[in-house]
Amino acid sequence: MATKPIPVRIPDDSLDQIDAAARKLTTNRGRLLAFSVQTFTEFFEERQTCAMPPDWREILKNLAANRPPSKAKGKK
Repeated sequence: MATKPIPVRIPDDSLDQIDAAARKLTTNRGRLLAFSVQTFTEFFEERQTCAMPPDWREILKNLAANRPPSKAKGKK
């Protein structure tokens, strides 16, 4: 999948929070931001409405319920 850099201004204190969350999730800032945007837009497209701030627990629960179960590697 091709990607394109998008310049976004994020306050330094928010970057610290994003970086800390990314470390806990063993990912990086860019992947965490991309995941957040993609997850939010999928939910918004489905519902055509959103309150701010978004209810991430509802978003993630809804997305998980609508996806087929993953096949675990190495298990029969």
